[in-house]
Amino acid sequence: MSQSGSTFSPAELESLAWLLDGIDPLDVALRCEEDDATRGLVLWCSRGRPIALGHRIFVPKGRRGDVALLAHEMMHVRQYREWGPLVYYARGAWEQAKYLASRMGLAANPYDWTGTPRKRFTEYGMEQQAQLVEDHVRGDQTAAEIVRSGK
Repeated sequence: MSQSGSTFSPAELESLAWLLDGIDPLDVALRCEEDDATRGLVLWCSRGRPIALGHRIFVPKGRRGDVALLAHEMMHVRQYREWGPLVYYARGAWEQAKYLASRMGLAANPYDWTGTPRKRFTEYGMEQQAQLVEDHVRGDQTAAEIVRSGK
């Protein structure tokens, strides 16, 4: 593995195979070790929320086995791979600014795909795409239909 961190379990790989298409799971670092200082700092900055930074997924304590959460973050790894770092981080910063504004009641929640008219998967925002993937893994049939509509 090119980065420090854990690897996916066989069960996680099986559950995420459709999303990993074209991504070598050994190139993705799951940062979930309690004594990982970098992980601690990143999770402190994200207020304890899981986060994908490039090919690194930072996972809070107790969330390691949540395959739907890993699917959400793997979608971000896919976006990073497809868009490149500049576009990925610019979009990510904008999405998080919108999320902060939504918490203050000033904007729509960028994770909420249910409040927008239905469209092709690729037409949703960065966080909406990841949330759709997460909801699909959790069993939401509408999310599954949208995810299957095209990547």
